[in-house]
Amino acid sequence: MSQFYPFIFEQMQEWDKEILITNKNKYTFRDLHSKVEEFIHFLQQHGDVKAKKIAILTPNLFPYLSLIIAINHLGGTVIPLNPQLKNDDLASILSLIEPNIVFTVEEVNGVPTKRIIKDSLTKNDISAVMFTFVEEEVEVEQLYGTKDSNIKEEIDFIVCTSGSTGLPKGIKLSARAIKKWTEALKWGLELEKKDQIFLTIPITAAYGITWLLTCLRNGVQMVIPESFDMPIVLQLLRSNHCNKLNTTPSIFKGIYIFSKQLNIKGLENISLCALAGEQVSADLVETIKDLKSCRIINSYGLSEQGVLMYTNDIRSEAVEWSMAKGNQYKVDNMSENGIGELMIKTSYGFDGYYLNDGMTQEVLSKDGWFATGDLVTINEQGKIHIVGRKKQIIKKGGVQVIPTEIELFLNKHPKVVNSAVVGIPHTVYGEEIIAFIVPKAECTLEEIFSYLRKNIANVKIPGKVMKISELPIIQGKVDKVTLRNRAIEYCAEE
Repeated sequence: MSQFYPFIFEQMQEWDKEILITNKNKYTFRDLHSKVEEFIHFLQQHGDVKAKKIAILTPNLFPYLSLIIAINHLGGTVIPLNPQLKNDDLASILSLIEPNIVFTVEEVNGVPTKRIIKDSLTKNDISAVMFTFVEEEVEVEQLYGTKDSNIKEEIDFIVCTSGSTGLPKGIKLSARAIKKWTEALKWGLELEKKDQIFLTIPITAAYGITWLLTCLRNGVQMVIPESFDMPIVLQLLRSNHCNKLNTTPSIFKGIYIFSKQLNIKGLENISLCALAGEQVSADLVETIKDLKSCRIINSYGLSEQGVLMYTNDIRSEAVEWSMAKGNQYKVDNMSENGIGELMIKTSYGFDGYYLNDGMTQEVLSKDGWFATGDLVTINEQGKIHIVGRKKQIIKKGGVQVIPTEIELFLNKHPKVVNSAVVGIPHTVYGEEIIAFIVPKAECTLEEIFSYLRKNIANVKIPGKVMKISELPIIQGKVDKVTLRNRAIEYCAEE
């Protein structure tokens, strides 16, 4: 089992360097090392954790990061849980994973997290130890059940997601793979020890974990807001003189707009910004066109394969993807219009889906090619252009419709801030197209339909367009499962 402890601390010389800054506190390498040692001692007092599945659900970054390193050092399997998960999603993941140990807090944003976890474990008859953070103390509670299963294989991480279908899946990752992924992040953002990077990342996702370890490994100071209040975010960004930024397109747009409206400087020191997690809209590119001080690139990665590609500046006339060193790609099942599924091959991918060999075999070939589920085109120079998701293709009346194509046109409308398109069951067409728009200003649905009729084929025009104040986001991406369910309920009521 590969370990992060020596990866971070073995050659440490700058023990008093502030490596992590949040809106609550500042932490040095010495602080982190001390907290990791404290958790190692605590876990050893409560028995052997080797081959134990240990879930962590806490909104507090410093103990979360320290626990990851401590659990990995002792040979346990780390299972990060997103504090923003909906109750049903959390219960489904716990039922799948059946953790032996859970670290949690009493509540998150008024949601009784501890009670939800305890009820779920009890309902599923899972024997587990619960450690609950209460201020500076840790409360211990033993839950007794008939299910008490240790892992029979060596797994460093199980990163859980509700998935695009709404069904939970556990992605098995090795520390060795994540270490390799840190090299791609360092390369993509040209990281140096002198850098200060501002991160708004999903810390429980594979991408977020990789970012935390990348910065620790390379001695790059991280500035991470633990609560997302825009004035606090801007103040944190400005006061720490960050020169690099990694965030989602939506958050970057918000930072840019609010900094101008509130006349709070924060972006003037940023020389390089990497976006991830969402589609870059034409509206974003238009909004930030006057931001000349920094280069803004887009990144592409998968929880199963790490960070794979980066673009040139998103404001360039021709935005092109460049593959990170050591990765191979090809396009499978290319259609007549030149669209096919992107296949990736890397030496450091995931180890399969937890307790689901069938799903693993569906996406990973015997010779190591991973089916990304992303639809792409390749130009004559071999450059990649991403056009949509295979699983999100809508089949209407025998015609395959890519939601991204409609979303791109909707996002170009002067009165639309953002959009999302989903398909729902239809008795005649098989599926019907439903579009959600976040309006920028007062606009009628007839304006939207008239605009679409002028720009796309009739078969691709949504059956309904619904206005929404904001798109639901989960783990940095638009939650299309929620939108699809909302559309089905709305149409059923008509």
